[in-house]
Amino acid sequence: MAAIEIVPEDGRLLDTVESEVRARLGPVALQTDFRRGAAGPFDVSVFVKSKIDKSAGEGLVRDLSASPQVETARLARQKLAIRFTDAFVSELLDRHARGDRASGAHAARRVVVCFCDPNANKALHVGHLRNAAIGGAIAALWRSLGAEVECQSVVCDIGRNVAEALAGLMAAGAGPALAAPGPLAPRLGELYATYVRDAQVSTDGQAEADAPIAREVARHDDEADMVLDRWRAHDPDLRALWKSVIERVVREQEATLARLGIGFERLVYESDAVSGADATIGRLAAAGLAFREASGAAVLETGRADYARCPLSRSDGFPTEHLRALALWDGLRDGFSDADPVVHVMGQEWRTSTEIRLDALENMRQTGFPSRYRIVPHQLVRLEGSDMKSSSGSVLLLDDLCDEVDAVLTRSGFYGDPQEAVAMARAAVMAPMLEADLEDSIDISPDALLDQDLNPGLRIARAIAATNNANGVDAITPKVRFLAFQNERIARMTETAALKAEPKLLVRQLIRLADERLAPDADAEGDALYADVEGDALLRRVLLRGVAALGWRE
Repeated sequence: MAAIEIVPEDGRLLDTVESEVRARLGPVALQTDFRRGAAGPFDVSVFVKSKIDKSAGEGLVRDLSASPQVETARLARQKLAIRFTDAFVSELLDRHARGDRASGAHAARRVVVCFCDPNANKALHVGHLRNAAIGGAIAALWRSLGAEVECQSVVCDIGRNVAEALAGLMAAGAGPALAAPGPLAPRLGELYATYVRDAQVSTDGQAEADAPIAREVARHDDEADMVLDRWRAHDPDLRALWKSVIERVVREQEATLARLGIGFERLVYESDAVSGADATIGRLAAAGLAFREASGAAVLETGRADYARCPLSRSDGFPTEHLRALALWDGLRDGFSDADPVVHVMGQEWRTSTEIRLDALENMRQTGFPSRYRIVPHQLVRLEGSDMKSSSGSVLLLDDLCDEVDAVLTRSGFYGDPQEAVAMARAAVMAPMLEADLEDSIDISPDALLDQDLNPGLRIARAIAATNNANGVDAITPKVRFLAFQNERIARMTETAALKAEPKLLVRQLIRLADERLAPDADAEGDALYADVEGDALLRRVLLRGVAALGWRE
């Protein structure tokens, strides 16, 4: 073999290194990364996860050492360490400064990301934020890799929750409530919470697995049920009110999400599934999966110990959330035949019913859809130790949180000029939702979200502001060398985070880099924080590349 010539496209240096290693060692499994600290003689480490033939290993080191881009190469046991020349580092910096990007290894992929899925009976609150943050970040990561991405949200625009909100609205006087100035969704949410509190519908005797749809499983013959009856009968007055309310709430929810840079190519409405619900039950019954109880309610036999009987419709025939979702996805999946993956972000409480739905869909009609459908479940967000439930009224509205964060960032010189600060507010709001492990719940408070010590997003925003107007690079120092390769590392982590549907991988790296920059060291008064620190221009480039990949900044 000849000397290795390393000429990577921007962001693909690790791919180039791995390709050259495999060309000499064979199709071996590798774990490759740039060193994590700014100290040390090497830039890249490659761990070979199998035994290395001695002759092949010596040849690899020889060919790397002969490369004009490599200063030193060393192989010890199964770890290959490489240090690049100053000239090569300068070339990388030039590529980064030009904004060169990889050609897009995933440009041919179509990715569908399904998330948010709100009830159209209230304003979005911080309990919705984790889902929106995860879904929006996954979509942004794939877009940054060149994939064709479609974001989808299923709007629950009919069902028990919506009927309760409408009943509360009519009890308060629908005309004046709709005519009142300002957004409707927050007021509707309050009326919904009041109705649920006053109605005190019993859910005794229901299975624990039914908790997400507890009040929807049975008929209660209250005002909310009267609303559903009128809706199903196409009562013109009720339908007109319902349509007006839903359209307005959905517009307001979209405006809220737009503040975080989130939008959807496709909104799917659960009301569209109601007319086809009986046909879906018929197909499930024909497949031996569903049956009707003596009461008239339809039930799906799942074969699972954790949710053996999944309720599909009430005794009066109105479809539950489970059946509405089944009917919708039965139609949607054909449109996703060329999408891989279809990523669906959801609260952990919906995972079991979603798995049941996938099994039922495939039993009705084998399309192979479940193999391309990926569930990304997460635990809930708590507000100061309590579960956020719109039905109880104990919520922090997302618009109110965004207003507070915007105010903190724009009134403080710590976060740069107002225009920059508003853009960085997305990091302040989203980062706490993304850095945590999905299986852990998140406990927040307004004070904590506005505290830089407790909110890593504020630290990312502050580090970006601190590096504004930084000087360029004068020499290839150890710190400059480290940051040059961190830009390459961000590219690899972006791809890994997209493929694994784990934005936290990239977010945690941005937090580490921001915290290193903000650590007080040189000045007892702390003024060193805004001094021109060596490598700041490169750090800013790395941080901005990361936040752009997450969709926090255009």
